[in-house]
Amino acid sequence: MKTRFDHSNTFDRNFAFMRKLEKAGFILGSNEVEHPGKHFCRFIYFPQDKKHRTYLEFIHVGKNGEKIDTTGLSFASVDALKKIYKNLVSKKIECKLSHKNYDWKNNNIDRLPGWNFIEFPKKMKSLEFWGTEYEKNPFKKRPTVFKIHLNGVSKILSLEMALSPKDLPLFESIFKKEKDGALSFFNGVSIHYKLAKKTHIQSIVLGTKNLKKMVKEFEWDELISYRGVPAVKILNPNENMWDILVVQI
Repeated sequence: MKTRFDHSNTFDRNFAFMRKLEKAGFILGSNEVEHPGKHFCRFIYFPQDKKHRTYLEFIHVGKNGEKIDTTGLSFASVDALKKIYKNLVSKKIECKLSHKNYDWKNNNIDRLPGWNFIEFPKKMKSLEFWGTEYEKNPFKKRPTVFKIHLNGVSKILSLEMALSPKDLPLFESIFKKEKDGALSFFNGVSIHYKLAKKTHIQSIVLGTKNLKKMVKEFEWDELISYRGVPAVKILNPNENMWDILVVQI
């Protein structure tokens, strides 16, 4: 199966983390969308490669909205999502296909252009995990061009994760296993993990072309060493959510 990294989300009360990342040299997406549960979502996009963009999603929950206490991870397929679904079913992995209209607030009955999802009934306690496919959007007039950020960041490199032994087989069935033990998406994003009681994302690792410029000109929290190379860490002000690491590429 060829899966690519699509996006990861974090709860972000009043978009405090997003504003912090703007001070770190990231260009914020201008759009805001509402998802069910009074989830108001904003985004930071990355060019990643010539064919696909990736993004991080920041979710503010409105008054009396559905509480968020986990981060989320979505994969996509190089081919149709249905192909991955059939592959997973053949491996006796419990999952289901679902659909949500883009215009769900006005018409949630008829099947209209929207998102297709692979969902896993056996939920993880500390991570929401699913697959996403985007149908052609009739409301979108032209493709958006995503620029390299002011701090030089152009792509998502990897995820630092904790994986429970119960969840590891699912991840190994979807992602490619590398020689060093890491798992990988088709679009070059890796998953580095350690076994733990609960599955969760600890950090999102991003790549910049000029770490020195980022250190000198923008705001960040800690200068650290990540896998033997210098990196800056930007802490998420929301509890139990992933932080950001930026390294030189």
